[in-house]
Amino acid sequence: MFTRLLRRNLIMMLLPILVMEALIIFMVMQLGLLPEYSSKRVNNITSVDTLYKEGVKNISFVYDASSLNDQIPQYAGFDETVSGERVAGYYYIFEGDVIRLLVLSDETEKRLSSGEKITIDASIEKDEVKARYIEGALSERLDMDGSVFEGFVQPVVINETTFPRLKLAITNHAIGVFVIIVIVTVLYGITAFVCPWLIFGLNKKGIAKSRSELIDMMNEELGERLEEKSGNEYITENYTIYAYISHIEIIKR
Repeated sequence: MFTRLLRRNLIMMLLPILVMEALIIFMVMQLGLLPEYSSKRVNNITSVDTLYKEGVKNISFVYDASSLNDQIPQYAGFDETVSGERVAGYYYIFEGDVIRLLVLSDETEKRLSSGEKITIDASIEKDEVKARYIEGALSERLDMDGSVFEGFVQPVVINETTFPRLKLAITNHAIGVFVIIVIVTVLYGITAFVCPWLIFGLNKKGIAKSRSELIDMMNEELGERLEEKSGNEYITENYTIYAYISHIEIIKR
C-alpha cells in the first residue's frame, strides 16, 4: 500500500512537469517560426527586395559566381560604427541596372576579395536615408549628375553585422535541450516507478537503514497495522504518515 502511495505521488508530481516541459517546447518551436528568430537559405541575393516584402528578416547565402555574378564588392566610402568604433564597411555590387548595398566586416571583405567562396549570414533591412546618402556620394565621386543616380541604389541593405547569430543559436538549440530534459524526466519516471526507493521526497529520517527497508516497513505498517485514514493522513500502530504530493512525511508515534 505504501508503494502505491509513492507511485501515485510520483505520477502526480511528474504530470505537471511534463506538461510544462511540453508547453516550453511548443513555445520555442513557435518562436522559431517568427522571422526575427529564423533564417532563410537563399541561392542568390537578387530576390532580397521580394523577401523583405514577405517579412523575411535574416538570410544565408553562398558568395560565388552564381550568386553575385563573380563581383568583388566595392567599398562605398562609409562605415558602420558602434559606440564610435568601426565594425564594418558599406560595400556595393551591381545587380543589373541597380546597385545593392552590403554591410560587411573587414574579415568577410578580405575573404571575398581573395576570391574565397564563403557563406554569409546577414539581416535584410530597409534604410532609405542611408541609400540616398550613399547614392549622392557616389554621384559626386564619379562626377555625375545626381539625377542620373536617383533610385539607382536599392534601399534594402544586406547587413552582416546585425545578423542575430546568438538569438538564432539559442532558439535552435533550446528545442534539443528541452527534448533531452523531457526524455530524462520520462526515463526517471519509469525507473522510479519500477524502483520506488528512487522517488524524490522520501526521507528515511533514521527510521530505517535504507529507503528500500523503509518502504518494506511502511508496506507492513499500512497493510497490517492501519488504524485510521483521513484524507492524506494515515495512522498506524507505530507511525503517522502524511502523503503529500511533493513528499511523504513519516512521524513515529
